[in-house]
Amino acid sequence: MFSSSEPTSFEEAVQSDQKNEWQQAMKNEMQSLCENQTWQLMDLPPKKKAIPCKWVYKVKTNSDGSIERYKARLVIKGYAQKKGVDYDQTFSPVVRNTTVRTLLSIAASERMHLMQFDVSTAFLYGDLQEEIYMEQPEGFTDGSARVCKLKRSLYGLKQAPRCWNTRFGNFLKKIGFKQSDADPCLFIVERNMKKLFLALYVDDGIVMASDKQELSEFADRLKSEFKIITKPAKYFLGVEINQKSDGSIKISQAAYTRKVLDQFGMSNCRPCVTPIISSEKAEFDGNEPVKFPYRSVVGALMYSMTGTRPDIAYAVSVASRNLENPLHNDVVQVKRILRYLKGTEDTGIVYRPQQNKNTLLCYSDADHAGDHTTGRSTTGVVCIYAEGAISWLSQRQTSVSISTTEAEVVAASE
Repeated sequence: MFSSSEPTSFEEAVQSDQKNEWQQAMKNEMQSLCENQTWQLMDLPPKKKAIPCKWVYKVKTNSDGSIERYKARLVIKGYAQKKGVDYDQTFSPVVRNTTVRTLLSIAASERMHLMQFDVSTAFLYGDLQEEIYMEQPEGFTDGSARVCKLKRSLYGLKQAPRCWNTRFGNFLKKIGFKQSDADPCLFIVERNMKKLFLALYVDDGIVMASDKQELSEFADRLKSEFKIITKPAKYFLGVEINQKSDGSIKISQAAYTRKVLDQFGMSNCRPCVTPIISSEKAEFDGNEPVKFPYRSVVGALMYSMTGTRPDIAYAVSVASRNLENPLHNDVVQVKRILRYLKGTEDTGIVYRPQQNKNTLLCYSDADHAGDHTTGRSTTGVVCIYAEGAISWLSQRQTSVSISTTEAEVVAASE
C-alpha cells in the first residue's frame, strides 16, 4: 500500500516500502546528470571548498490526486555559497497569472490549439560562469576523495533559475521568438498569419498556436534541444483547463479547493451563498486572540483568489487585514469564505469564442470610507476579454478620499 509520506533522507528512501521506486528515481536522476555532463570529477584545488549536496524526494500527483511518478532530485546546499565568490546575480522572472489567463482568453477567442510541456531537469541546461565544487552525491560515490567540479547549473544553486531562464530565452530568440516587454516570460512569434504564444513558469510552459501543424513542429524543435514531456493543456500551475468542442475554455481550481477544505477540516461544512456579509455588525463578540491557523488559511485562499476566483477577492482582502492577531470575528469571517467555496467548488471562469472581434472591457468602482478603522476607501477593478475575467483587483486605497468622486477617480486610475 502506498504511504503518502515522502523520505527525508537517503537512508529512509532505501528502507521505505517503495524502495525500488525511489532507487529507480535516483538512478534516472543520475543518468540525466551524466548525459548532461553536469560535472567533472577531480581533486579539490587548494583554498577551495566543496559544497555538500543531498537527495530530495517528491511524489508527483495528477489533478485527481493519483500518483504520476516518483521523483528524486539531487540538490546542492546553496546556503553554503558565498556572494561574490560562488554567485552574483540570482533574480529570475516567472510568468504572471494574468498573462496566462490573457493567453487562454485569446486562445478561446481565436480557437487556438493548446499544449503544455515540462522540462526534465531543466536547471541542468544552464551554463555556469562561476567555479563551483560539490561533494560526491550520497549512494553514488567512487570511494575517493575527489569532488565534482560543476560545468552546468544544478538544483539548489542560488543562480540556477537565472541560468536556466537565460538559456531557454536565448534558444527561443534564436528560432524567431520575440520576448514581450510587458512580461519577460511571454514569448511570441507570428509568421504567415500564424501565431504562436509561449508562457514559461520555471520549467513548466504552456503553448498556444493558431495552426496545429505549427504547434507540432515547435514541439519537435523543443525536444531536439531539451528533454521535455508534452501533453494536452489540462492542468497548469494548479489551474484546471478544460477546452470544449465549441472552442470555449473553462479554468477552475476544484481539486485545489477540495484539498484546502480537507486540510482545514471544513470538508463537511454547511455551504453558504456569499463569501462575506454586507452588514458591518459583527456576528460574535470577543476581543481575545484565538488559536487558529489563520495566516495559513488566508494564504491558501489568496492562491485561489489570484488564480480563478475573483468572486472572493474582496472577502480575502478584508480577511488579510488582521493576519497578526486575528480575533474570533476574523476566524468566523474566514470560515465563511471556506463555506462559500464548499458550495461553489466547480465555479470557474469561461472564455468563449466570438464571431465579432472581441473588445477588452475594464470596469472600476469604489466605496467611500468603507473601512471604518482607517477611513480609507476600497478599490475594485475587473478586466474582461472573451466574456471572462482576465485581471481583477480589490484593495484599500493608499490614502483617505474626501468624497465619493475622488475615491472613484482613484479607482479608475488603477
